[in-house]
Amino acid sequence: MNERIPRLAAAAPVLIAIAEEGSLSRAALRLGLHQTAVSHRIRSLEDMLGHVIFLRTTRSLTPTEVGRIVLEAAQATIGEWGRALDRVAHEFAATRAYTHLLQWLREEVALSAASRRH
Repeated sequence: MNERIPRLAAAAPVLIAIAEEGSLSRAALRLGLHQTAVSHRIRSLEDMLGHVIFLRTTRSLTPTEVGRIVLEAAQATIGEWGRALDRVAHEFAATRAYTHLLQWLREEVALSAASRRH
């Protein structure tokens, strides 16, 4: 696997936040990070890729062509994880409910047995 992929995947939420907010400071606020951390992350990605990801002006950031490609992959990555989590929640909801029911029954049996002894 290309060693850059994990770094890009980890940066997906940052890339998306910057693109949607149009500002490093607003993206940082949204993510609960310091603005300098967000700025360093983007510069590090740009250095790694050898391309500018966002055009910076005094008022906003706009994705470059490379940025749009990377951003599309970031959105797809986050979307895939969202779909996977939805699927797990849906397909295994009955299993989870059954596990909780068994735990509750065990606790009830233990309480009942303890109260009979006293």
